[in-house]
Amino acid sequence: MNKIALLLAAALAACGSSDSGVGAVIDLPAARSDGHFFDHPFPSDLRLTADGSPDVAGYPNPTGSSLLGDLITVAGDRRGFTTQSTTYVRFDGRIAPIDIDLVIMPGDEAVVRLVDIDPESPARGTQYPV
Repeated sequence: MNKIALLLAAALAACGSSDSGVGAVIDLPAARSDGHFFDHPFPSDLRLTADGSPDVAGYPNPTGSSLLGDLITVAGDRRGFTTQSTTYVRFDGRIAPIDIDLVIMPGDEAVVRLVDIDPESPARGTQYPV
């Protein structure tokens, strides 16, 4: 999971072009306060407690749903995150729309890309278009 967190951080840092001014919001301390849960990507290894369970404090439940409340409780009782998860990231502005038929090729022109930054990886520096 640590490699995934590093790849996600690299991908988020690459989001948006330098002239767009739009970037990912990554503020873990703020994310622990009411109404700001998504001020840090979720899931993230930085949201794990000392025993390895997810810190889901502040996860929004605007309608007070008992089902969602139970799911939040169960999520906090488990160790780690799923290995095939959707990742939620909030941005500080509008992201430019792209044509859904656009084929995103590897390289500097890729709109979003994951970058292998693991110093032990033989593929370090490899970019993967998303």
